[in-house]
Amino acid sequence: MKKPELLAPAGGIPQLIAAVENGADAVYLGGDLFNARMNASNFSIDEIRRAAVFAHKRDVDIHVTMNTLLKDEELLPALKYAGKLYEAGVDALIVQDMGLVRLLRKHLPGMTLHMSTQCTASDVRTVRAAGDMGFSRVVLARELSLDEIREMCRQDVEIEVFVHGALCICYSGQCQLSRYFGTRSGNRGTCAQPCRLWYRTFSEDGTRDDRAPGHPLSPRDMCLVDHMAELIDAGVTSFKIEGRMKSPEYVAQVVRVYRKYIDQVLAGGDGMVSSRDRMDLSQIFNRGRFTDAYLRGDSGKDLMSGTIPKNQGILIGNVAGRGKGDLVDISLKKEMDVVAQNGSRSSGRRVTWPLTTGDGVEIRSSHDGENKDVDNGAVPGGIISYCRLAGDLVRIGDIKDKRNSIRIGDPVYRTSSVLQMRELEESFRGKTLEEGKFQRKADVELFVTEKCGMLKLTAVHQRGNQAEAEAGPFENSRKGGPDLRARGEKAFSKTGGTPYNIRKIHWLAGENYDIPMSRLNALRREVLERLDETFIQDRPAMMDTGLREPELSCDESTPRVLELYYLDWETFSRDGREHVTAAGNKYGIPVRCLVPLVELHRHRGEMVGDITVIPYISNVSRGRENEYIEEHLDSILELTGKTGVYIGSIGWLQVFRSAGVTVYGDYGLNTFNSSAVRALKELGMAGVAPSLESAAKNCGAYPLMTLEHRPDGDLLEKRSHGRPVDSGERVRVFNRNFSDQTLIIPDLDELGFTELEELQVRGCDVARIYVPPLRQGIPDGGRRSNTEGRLPFSD
Repeated sequence: MKKPELLAPAGGIPQLIAAVENGADAVYLGGDLFNARMNASNFSIDEIRRAAVFAHKRDVDIHVTMNTLLKDEELLPALKYAGKLYEAGVDALIVQDMGLVRLLRKHLPGMTLHMSTQCTASDVRTVRAAGDMGFSRVVLARELSLDEIREMCRQDVEIEVFVHGALCICYSGQCQLSRYFGTRSGNRGTCAQPCRLWYRTFSEDGTRDDRAPGHPLSPRDMCLVDHMAELIDAGVTSFKIEGRMKSPEYVAQVVRVYRKYIDQVLAGGDGMVSSRDRMDLSQIFNRGRFTDAYLRGDSGKDLMSGTIPKNQGILIGNVAGRGKGDLVDISLKKEMDVVAQNGSRSSGRRVTWPLTTGDGVEIRSSHDGENKDVDNGAVPGGIISYCRLAGDLVRIGDIKDKRNSIRIGDPVYRTSSVLQMRELEESFRGKTLEEGKFQRKADVELFVTEKCGMLKLTAVHQRGNQAEAEAGPFENSRKGGPDLRARGEKAFSKTGGTPYNIRKIHWLAGENYDIPMSRLNALRREVLERLDETFIQDRPAMMDTGLREPELSCDESTPRVLELYYLDWETFSRDGREHVTAAGNKYGIPVRCLVPLVELHRHRGEMVGDITVIPYISNVSRGRENEYIEEHLDSILELTGKTGVYIGSIGWLQVFRSAGVTVYGDYGLNTFNSSAVRALKELGMAGVAPSLESAAKNCGAYPLMTLEHRPDGDLLEKRSHGRPVDSGERVRVFNRNFSDQTLIIPDLDELGFTELEELQVRGCDVARIYVPPLRQGIPDGGRRSNTEGRLPFSD
């Protein structure tokens, strides 16, 4: 089996050290600009340079995220920033914005590029296209099954897969919910995570569904540690742990466990995860059990956390009684041990860390669990300040219970273990990038040669770095003899506090020299110091690109996208076209509906050429939509030869281009700047619709989320903590008949589209009207386009 890379997150220097010390092969981090976790501590350029030296000495790669969408005025600063990262020695950039990718390929060709999961790579065609565009690696969407991952690993590009951590319920890169409810955009690095909030669920007639979970958009955390053997066998290049907002203790724990089982599988083991390791992962952070649902091809309720969106800890027992004041008696599970205040400890089989003072606990009151209007964050609990054995029970305090809601039998959860945290802290506490007693070392081989009495020591690092040092000249002496080699190997094997482990010494020199041990030790120190210096990158600075900000700008006017939803195609053909005609624009329909719509017009005796549509393929089309296109591809190519086609995923470009069909880029490609427009046109697109990042609330019911999961109900009403119930904001759950994906869209009634009520806006699929700004019009379809060289909606 090929050894995969274990890729760990680092939101700051302690997390970086924790990742390296616990076995990561690579670390991904963000700088202080242009990354999708701008609220993490992140790294300055100087810190990234030092981090690269620290990591490379230990044979660990550094990947830097530049995975946000960029405005025109940000392109040149981003390019210059990437140049500084290149000089600092980073091994790869993780990128989303195609405009930046275009500039990096042109002006910084030496930089390795990884396609971010924000690019929504969810099928084989997209992976192939990424390789053709110059990406060496693709970070896959997290929704994929094992069979899909296996197929993508057969392509000529590295595959990176998330294996642990938080899941976005929306396909990454396709979410507008945070920006819609506020001003913080996930595509711009400032997501407010409204998916984790509390929602009420309603049916279409306004009836509230009290059985629906209070957090219908909050998934559990992913954990694929049980699937290491399958994923390694599939050919995955890199196993990625999510968590750049997480603590160094979290990073240490998760990396430690995954390192253990990756190595176990590579050594021929079965990869069976122990109860203790499974419990350690749960204790450090979980949202109510872990999930591997997507990998199993399941996107149902097993994926979701349901009622509690935060860390739920582990069940340690049940309430057995109340003591005085804030004291609570607990009947612990038999697997639990206790460390009491006097230092004594109960006996028993320890599956998890013993309960002790300093642990965080919560008591989940069962009678509040069914109340959908109760903030489930307001549960009794706190940090244990008192912990004593009391017969068969454990008495803890001080437990805050402002609502007097604790009942006998209520489950007790530990949300943090002070003993676990202390052990994990040992891997990074008191250490800096330059100083500390580190465990992680990289292998070095030494070559000992001599010439004319000069003894030369050459050090070769496992990354390929080399250094040399010489001592002498020395005279031949019978006192030397075979003892010199033994003494030399002893001296050269010592590495002390260096990040090196001498794997092998190749003795190619004579042995008849009388060389003092002090000289041998000094030679070793000198060669290792010189080896250190080779890790200080000396990459050439990026040359002046000649780019200037005015040259990167373009017409600021961008078309708005309005999406309308119709009950059936008869209604759309009758009423929708009248609405489109009144607007003076053409409309778009799913490519899945192109063939039946043509047949409908033929049945009415209408001219097929009179159909003024441009069909589109969705931004995520895996599943039934892709299957339909593949099955009817010949007919679709024939019809789109007359109309052209919009594609929301780069993977379909070559299929239609090779057939001579005019291809337009849809909003799913997240085109947010003029360089991105040029990049896609250079690939052969006749025009490009803008990213929904440019959409406003008056643009209609544009998609806020694209989900593989289907939530209960028809409407979701968000309620922030402390706000009245009737001030919630509603969104619609839109289940598409011809797709495996579900959309979350604004509720049209709240947007004032009352004129659409007569169209029975309930949804069977999506019909789209592209509404241009002043002075712009929609492009003509067909094999020829009058928009070449301009934005797609230009006159």
